Amino acid sequence: MNERSDLDYAATHGQEALALCRAEAMTCPNVWTIHAHVLNLLAQYTGASEGRKLAETLLREAIWICPADHPLRSTARYNLAALLNRYYEATQSLDYLTKAIETQQLALAELLPSQSLHKHRHLRSMGTYMMYRFEALGDPSDLDEYVALTEEALQLCPESHIDRGGTIRARLWSMYRKCIHTGALQDLNTAIDLGRRVLEEGQRDKELHSSLLSTVASLLDLRHQLTLSNGRDIEESVQLHREALDCSSSDYKYRWMYTLDLARCLAILFAWSGQMGDLEEAIRLGRQLLEALPIDHPQRSLPAMTMADALVMRFAEAGEFNDLNEAIGLDRQAMAEISPSNMNYSMSALGLISRLCMRYETLHGIEDVTEAVSLSQVIVDSLPESHINKLDAIRRLAYALLLRGQRNNTLTDIEKVVQILESGIETLSQGMHGPECLRILASGYLIRFRHSHMQQDATRAMECMNRSLEIAPHGRRERFRSLLDASRLYIEHGTPYCNVPLALKYFHDALSDDHRDVRSRIQGAIELLDSIELSHKDVFTADAPTPSELLDVYAQVVGLLPRVAFFGLHLHSRLRSLSSGQNVALTGASQALNLGDATKAVEMLEQGRAVFWTHTLRLRSPFDEVPGEFKGRLAFLARQLDRTARRNQEVKEFNALLKEMPKLHGMDRFLLPDEYSTLARAANRGPIVILVSSMLACHAVIIKPSGQAINIPLRQLTESWLVDSGTTWRSAATEARSISKDRLKITKSGKYSSPNHRTHEILRLLWVDVVRPILDALDLKRTEGRNRPRLWWCPTGQFVHLPVHAAGADDTWCSDYVVSSYTPTLGALISARAAFSPVAKRHIRALVAAVPQSHMPQWASLPSTRDEAAIIRAMLPDGTEIPLPPSENVSVEGSSGVTAKTLLEKLPDTTILHLACHGYQDRMDPLRSGFAMQDEMLTIERLMPIPLSGAFMAFLSACETAKGDKNQPDQAVHLAATLLLILLRSMEDVDGPVIAKSVYEEIYHEQAGYLNPDDIPYALDRAVQNLRRIHADPSRWASYIHLGI
Repeated sequence: MNERSDLDYAATHGQEALALCRAEAMTCPNVWTIHAHVLNLLAQYTGASEGRKLAETLLREAIWICPADHPLRSTARYNLAALLNRYYEATQSLDYLTKAIETQQLALAELLPSQSLHKHRHLRSMGTYMMYRFEALGDPSDLDEYVALTEEALQLCPESHIDRGGTIRARLWSMYRKCIHTGALQDLNTAIDLGRRVLEEGQRDKELHSSLLSTVASLLDLRHQLTLSNGRDIEESVQLHREALDCSSSDYKYRWMYTLDLARCLAILFAWSGQMGDLEEAIRLGRQLLEALPIDHPQRSLPAMTMADALVMRFAEAGEFNDLNEAIGLDRQAMAEISPSNMNYSMSALGLISRLCMRYETLHGIEDVTEAVSLSQVIVDSLPESHINKLDAIRRLAYALLLRGQRNNTLTDIEKVVQILESGIETLSQGMHGPECLRILASGYLIRFRHSHMQQDATRAMECMNRSLEIAPHGRRERFRSLLDASRLYIEHGTPYCNVPLALKYFHDALSDDHRDVRSRIQGAIELLDSIELSHKDVFTADAPTPSELLDVYAQVVGLLPRVAFFGLHLHSRLRSLSSGQNVALTGASQALNLGDATKAVEMLEQGRAVFWTHTLRLRSPFDEVPGEFKGRLAFLARQLDRTARRNQEVKEFNALLKEMPKLHGMDRFLLPDEYSTLARAANRGPIVILVSSMLACHAVIIKPSGQAINIPLRQLTESWLVDSGTTWRSAATEARSISKDRLKITKSGKYSSPNHRTHEILRLLWVDVVRPILDALDLKRTEGRNRPRLWWCPTGQFVHLPVHAAGADDTWCSDYVVSSYTPTLGALISARAAFSPVAKRHIRALVAAVPQSHMPQWASLPSTRDEAAIIRAMLPDGTEIPLPPSENVSVEGSSGVTAKTLLEKLPDTTILHLACHGYQDRMDPLRSGFAMQDEMLTIERLMPIPLSGAFMAFLSACETAKGDKNQPDQAVHLAATLLLILLRSMEDVDGPVIAKSVYEEIYHEQAGYLNPDDIPYALDRAVQNLRRIHADPSRWASYIHLGI
């Protein structure tokens, strides 16, 4: 009886029956019991406390009326227990729950042999009450009894009984609750198999079906958390949670819990996949629940805790401290709303302790770790030994003490860590968090060893670590952290077991553990690599084969980077996912170069750097080499993935097709990282110089047209100098190119009387320590004009912030020897050349656009862009210009310039783009960088999907178009790189018609029928040299670059 109308109908007839009985002075326990049951059920919908009070009175009267052997006596007690339980759910008062349990115990005792068919119902209800008491008090014996009761209930319930589905659901939920605390995979698998069978059978009861869907979903997400199989469990869990919500009626009392479970599961899915949309949805659902539930709702703390978990995940991803602070506030709010005697109080407190430790580890505020220690101690002292959260509270206390002890560099807290954990390590190691407790204890002993140098401390640390590995077998996600910590332990100097090769073996095993998600593996690996780089630099130069084994570890981490930014991620998520690993490829390549392996270094750099662009370029692949039966589908899916943000199904199909490719003849390296022999093709038209900077060393790798790789150590250069010089250069450029100044002063100013000494000194040292050794290695001589060969620079790390092409001293410049171009990666250059088709001059379609005055108030006016556009238009052959609407054509009086919408519409038909406007580089979110149009910012994110198969050149007369993100220099996310990606050949910030005129004259001066890409860098070089003779200050001319083929 689930329908509200049926309950109303039953209540009406029950009221009539009750009235008749009383009119005739009759006492009928059957009427009393049935009507009370209906009133109790109806109160779930109406909230009518009067009806429930009447029901209680009727049931107590029925119990009093019925003799001990009356069959209704047990039924009345059963219904009374259910009513008392409803009181408990509404008030969370343990008195009601205790009375419900006592009443149900009597109901079971009074159950007659003739009523044995109904015993499973009594057992199931008793199990529910024991579950509630466990959730309130945390006594494991209540959980054990709950499990036993549901098991017996299922055994007694006939397979054809109407209650069979509900009894199975109760059994599944009890197994879920048990497995949360035991981690017993066998029991969990058994429960999932049972749940699947029941779902396949189907349930007529709508709410029961929803409940079963939700329960099986919870079992699946628990298995995912324990094993991190391959993502299938958590994806299916989300799907089932959504189905549970869809099947549940809108007025169902517990529908909010389905929403809560979905939010929690979406956050877990995000932790696996990195899809930011999943996390955002989880947070949105959490906020909706907090707004929807009344402020006095007895379980309002549950969505608060779930939302706090999701906010912490977003903090870890995006670094917004508002999220972490809000999570801490929600934890405090949850604690304030829960009775200290309730198990959820300790759970919310443990969440708060974790968040305080996280904030301490980020901001290092002593007050956070002090509060974490204090609160942990209070929780540990307040919980009885048998409480389910006791062990977890001890673990949190130990970790908080470890953090404070490390900060204070004293042994007081460390001694407490050892004492607390050693006293209960046998029990602690048997719990869900056993491996972590052992790792914390090992860390305590190791810290004590560093102070005391007592060998027994080091030995005990190793014993704990080995035990941690023993109880975290293959297939369990916590094994990864144990392997990393074991690696850290074996690398420790002074211990009797210091064994760097073994440490690297454990490191390798950790990275190879596919039961841990890739993002966590990369984060953990980077933490350990940072530790090695800071405290164990001798490993890089140790006796063979250790340095080579360490290089293999770097290569392994670099190999994981493309997987963390996989095709399924939205652009923003893909870029964020790579931020933590951006230095790994640089340090690994430096190690390879130190070992003399230049080809390995090039492969690592290309695979690990600019992964963002590499993925995007692969989605743009025409798949020409793919057999016909696969080509069409791959191309279609690639287009879909390139355009959409939520595309799980497309990702699966795309990856499935990719797995088929190596099985086909000639497809063994399809879309795999390029080998050196392929990458070296980028130097076919001139040498490429890859500049490598890391904390280990600085190098230049020259790739000659022959394919030979030459490694040049830049021994006089340090990464710290590059960092300082990059900062100085950016500061000088900002001063010289303030947006408040007229951008065309280059034609009106005289020579500077006192050139900027700082920038000249940077260019001098770049010449002496970087460029001159490279030119000498190439045996290049000083010459002029087109006798100079072209050379492509591919800067990495901190080199990206310096104008290497402008290096020079004593009136000798890099441009006296070569004509410089840049490329963000070798793959980008190869792809651009492969996609280039000769453009006939008669087919040129030129889009000349400018924005002299943006309607966005933060941008100053650029009145000279009108003159610039007019000069360019005058140089174009007739019929080649793409017309703009009069309101956006700056040659028309009153026009403020082109809009983003028009530019995006015109670009696909464009051969040459000339864009004169403000450019903006967003340091916090590079994909939000863009061009200031008349109406809005035209961002990289919006430009990337535009197909420009016929484009030849983009002339960007805009500030900041080739400034990289200083926080992610090796993802090359800047405006000019975007245009290279979409097959435009770009140059940065040619600020004014003088340089523009020179370039366009060069393009059109010859009688050849086709445009020549080589004309552009030579023309730009000549114009910049002329500008340098007029303006000696490098910040006026050195920032103009050519980026492209």
